[in-house]
Amino acid sequence: MLLDKKMTWDGQGPLFLGKYDPKNGTPDMGYLVNVYLIGCGTSGFTTAPKIETDTKAETCTGSRAPLSSRISSRELAIGVTAFQFDTRTMATAFYGEAAAIAAGTVTDEPVAADTGAGDFIFLRYPNVKNVVLTDSAGAPLVLDTHYAVEDPGTGRIRVIALPAAATIASVDYEYSAHAHFSIFKTGMIERGLIFCGINSARQRGRVTIPKINFAMNGDYSWIGDDDAELQLEGQTLFASELEFHPQFAPGFGRVEFIDAATP
Repeated sequence: MLLDKKMTWDGQGPLFLGKYDPKNGTPDMGYLVNVYLIGCGTSGFTTAPKIETDTKAETCTGSRAPLSSRISSRELAIGVTAFQFDTRTMATAFYGEAAAIAAGTVTDEPVAADTGAGDFIFLRYPNVKNVVLTDSAGAPLVLDTHYAVEDPGTGRIRVIALPAAATIASVDYEYSAHAHFSIFKTGMIERGLIFCGINSARQRGRVTIPKINFAMNGDYSWIGDDDAELQLEGQTLFASELEFHPQFAPGFGRVEFIDAATP
């Protein structure tokens, strides 16, 4: 019987994130929607269940021995460490919501009035082309004479020189599609996860946690010699809509073990 199946767990497997949405999701999937794969570089997934108790002491013997205890709180801490991920997962760590920005055109984007030779201009949008700077008289400046598009990918413009008494007034350009998120845009972001694990004996496990208040754990290294790791941590939240579900009750998550996988 599967209940008697022994195992040693040296697991790997894909980890998926999704949004908890009781309105549009289904209970058997933990009400998770917009589920996506974090990546194939997830080096850690941990769970830490904890029960706090309130203990009362007896008063008959003078020893104040424990007489009774009751559960005062339940906690399930979650940790995820990944070195491959997408913008949506990074946005979660920075309390943001990722958005896809379509390609477009900008006309008359203003430039700081005191911008001069040797200064840098970073355009509002990245991935730019056909950049034209205009001076305060409305005349276009000359590419590679007055300014250089030093890095189109990050929208970085370097001012080389300006005609006498001229100042830069605005920029026209086109930009390509890109991803974007604002830091601290949303506050705490509730996500759920599904882990599809397998060990070296090809025994399988599935973990579903519907509702977690994820946040970044530690820091994220933007400069370094090694692959930066994104560490998320959070606490499982009570999913009231799943309180009486036969698999999720009392509403925190479920763990399932499956026999050895078919080759």
